[in-house]
Amino acid sequence: MYNTSDYDILSGSAPVEGEEALMNKVAIMTDTVSGVPPKVAEEFDIKVVPLHIIMDGVSYLETEVDKTQLYARLAQKENLPTTSSPTAGQYLEAYRELSQKTKAILHICYTSWIGMGYKEAIHAKKIAKDELPEVTIEVIDTRTAHGAQLLCVLAAARAAVEGKSLPEIVDMVNGLIPKLNLLLILDTVYYLGKGGRMGKATAWKDPALATKSILEMDAATEGVMTPLTRTRT
Repeated sequence: MYNTSDYDILSGSAPVEGEEALMNKVAIMTDTVSGVPPKVAEEFDIKVVPLHIIMDGVSYLETEVDKTQLYARLAQKENLPTTSSPTAGQYLEAYRELSQKTKAILHICYTSWIGMGYKEAIHAKKIAKDELPEVTIEVIDTRTAHGAQLLCVLAAARAAVEGKSLPEIVDMVNGLIPKLNLLLILDTVYYLGKGGRMGKATAWKDPALATKSILEMDAATEGVMTPLTRTRT
């Protein structure tokens, strides 16, 4: 859970002004896995591409789902919703939208181990190369997700506001990724197991074990969910 006070990393940066400056500014993209708050995304002009949630055979954009209904469904542990990554079409549409105001786009993606988001973004980049030849697009696999991915997005957003170039921002984010650690403390690994995202923690799938699991997923684990320890308290 994050509060607006957690975003001091962005404080003190003045927005770039003027149409020419705006066209030279690097556009930052990410996905809803990063957990960027809507207020922050709007303030720093971060494009957020939603994943899909499939319930009862119907696919919904994550941003359109009633979260109360979703969590109630999860608690029942029956007929569970599933998720799917954004499509290449979604990413391509985002590239098109951003190309109207910039010629440099950086998409910061969750670990490619989780799903197809990174590969779909790369596929869309290849299509955009012919359609938007004047636009340079870079896609980064952060090898992590959630809060650690969010730190990459916020650092990139600040650098973009400061007027850094695309190569400078890419180098900065790639340098930051190995320094980040994402630890997850879970009351249950039931949902990870059902979603096929246990990774190297598959041996901990037994729901009869009344423990809390601590797992890691970052550059140190090559972006794969990895067990650290379990505790009963």
